[in-house]
This record gives sequence, structure tokens and C-alpha cells, in this order.
Amino acid sequence: MPGAACLRLSVIAGAVVFALGLVGAVVAPRVVAEPVVEPAAEKSSGSARPTTPTVGFSINLHHTGQIELYLDAIDRMAAMGCDSVQVRTPMFQRHGAAETIAILDDGPGRSPRRADLVRLLRHARDRGLHTAMMPNVLFTEPRGNEWRGRIQPHDWDRWWASYRACMDYFVDIAVEADVSMLAVGSELVSTESQTERWTTLIANIRARYDGELYYSTVFNSYTRPTFWAQVDVLGVSGYWDLTQGTATDQPGDAQLAARWAAIRRDLLDYAATQRRPVLLTEIGYPSLPWALRQPWNYIHKGAAADHATQARGIASAIAAWRNLLEPDADPTVLRGMYLEKWDPYHAGGPTDRGYGLRGKPAMQHVTEWLNDRRRQ
Repeated sequence: MPGAACLRLSVIAGAVVFALGLVGAVVAPRVVAEPVVEPAAEKSSGSARPTTPTVGFSINLHHTGQIELYLDAIDRMAAMGCDSVQVRTPMFQRHGAAETIAILDDGPGRSPRRADLVRLLRHARDRGLHTAMMPNVLFTEPRGNEWRGRIQPHDWDRWWASYRACMDYFVDIAVEADVSMLAVGSELVSTESQTERWTTLIANIRARYDGELYYSTVFNSYTRPTFWAQVDVLGVSGYWDLTQGTATDQPGDAQLAARWAAIRRDLLDYAATQRRPVLLTEIGYPSLPWALRQPWNYIHKGAAADHATQARGIASAIAAWRNLLEPDADPTVLRGMYLEKWDPYHAGGPTDRGYGLRGKPAMQHVTEWLNDRRRQ
């Protein structure tokens, strides 16, 4: 996280946003076998690559007994005018010093069953949506507030072999489900200077997968990765603060517009130096009073839900980027944007403090925008 102060913010932000209820789990990951380096017999077709800027939601798919909720979510996204969906799905390591990562599909809060993940991705393609898949590293036994951005295994060779084995698993799924875009990693800040490791991993993926590859870094860290030339798209999770005031400061519309103009200018200027389009992999705000100051912080500490502040954040993001997301805009500048998030289990209500947009005023801004976009 998307100076010393920024790095401290990244640690807190990552721990808060991506804990996902895993604290207290006690099952150690099982070791995944060493990867097979030979390419698959058939590569993905590449036919699913988007040719225009795409817009949609992120959705988290963990182990579930209610896959129908997710299939219904895809139907609803397609009906409202989305043309893409990003499916985030986990792999697990015990804590930041652990050397192995695994796919744990043995119960709630774990990885989804392979058949469910393939079914969801194929259903999205059947409904005319482009698909992006983002595997995330999560911890089963995090120590304090550590998160994946600060992974420091005792043996990097073992960690990378394990990560590559997990990515082989996801590449197979991407090929089978004709996924449009595949994330090679997400917010692994402590690895972002390991150019040779990333180059080797990405080459292994390209031997088997013809879709677009992206990496998603944190909002205040996008100049750190040394391997942008190896991927097709520069991904950023967009939890920028929109005010430097107090946590509950409510900046005016002009202030929000000015802040977004500066963010947009700096990001696109940097992406141009890398000759890569930008993908906004997550743009979201919790329904909390401090959403504009700390959009990564969903720990409510008893605060009342604040749907109005969430709606202002979403509206400001749409206004800042919409001209680059029109169907006839140049996809080599902005590849797309995924709103955070579609929550299959919650549909708003007066006590809903989460990032989900359904049933809240923020969704009205999204609906109006998508309707305008369809008329272009």
C-alpha cells in the first residue's frame, strides 16, 4: 500500500483489510508438491482477452456450501451492465516466516473447492463477462498484525517453490475456465525487488497460459516492483486516502476531485514510464465514518454504519476515472476497474459496515454510471 509513515500505514492496512477472519485458525498448511515445469499439453486460447476497458466487481470466493449465491451474483452483475468480474481466491501459509503455502479446501474460511471455482468462472464467461482471477496469500496463524506484504520466510528457495506449485494449480484452472486475466501475485511487497524470482515464475506461467498477466501492488507501493516489464498490466489496489484531515473529516466535492486528479496523474505518468496499462484491482470504502481518510480500515470498534460516506467515496472514484473507462476509451491507458466489493451474503441494511455495495446508496451511483456507459 497501493516514506516511513507510508510503510507503517501499509502494515496496518494490509493486516486490517486482508485478515478475513482467519485469526485463531490452528490448522497448519499441508505442503504442496514441487511444481512440474513442463508446459500443459494445450495452452489457453487467449480468446477471452478484453479489447476495451472493463468494469465490474471483485468477489471473494472461499470454501462455500452456497455456490448458488455466487452464481446469482454473476447473473446480477451481468444484468446491471458489468462486463467483467474479478474473483479473488486464497492460498494459505501459517504466518509470515513460514516456508510453505498450500491450497486448503477442507472447510469454511479455506480455499474453494476446485469444481466450484471453475464453475463460477465458466458461468461468468457464459454470461458474457470477462474474468480475472487473483490468488491471494493469507495466513492461518498470523503473528500480531503481520500480513502478506511482510512475508519473510527463513528459506526463500522453499517459499518460492511452494508459491510456484500453488500458482501451477491456479494456472490449470485459468486454462480450463478460459480466464481473461490472471494475477501472478497480490501485495507481496517484501518480494517485489526479487526480479529474477518473478521473471522465472512468470515465464513458467506464460508457457501454459495465453491470457493477460497482471500483478497487483498496494496503492503507495507501485514504484517498487522491479518486474513490470514481465507482466502485461500494472495492477494497483486503490485504497488511497482522500483527505489528510481527521479520520472523520468530510472534504468537499472539489477537494475530493483535486485529490483524485493528483492520484490519477501520478499513477498514469508512472505507468507510462513502464509502458503498461493500469488496472485498478480494488476501489472500495467501508460503510464507516472514516472511509475517506482510511479506506483500508474496516475495524468498526462499535462505530455506527455510515453509508453516506461510503457513497461519497464511490461517487468520487467513478467521477475521477469514468472518461477512461468508456467503451471507446484507450485500453492501453486504463485497462479497467474493479469495485470492492460484491458481497453474496449481505445486502445492506442499517448495521452493515462492510465494503459490500448492495442495498446501499453507493450502489445507486454504480447503477447510474453503468446505465450511462451502456448507452455510449
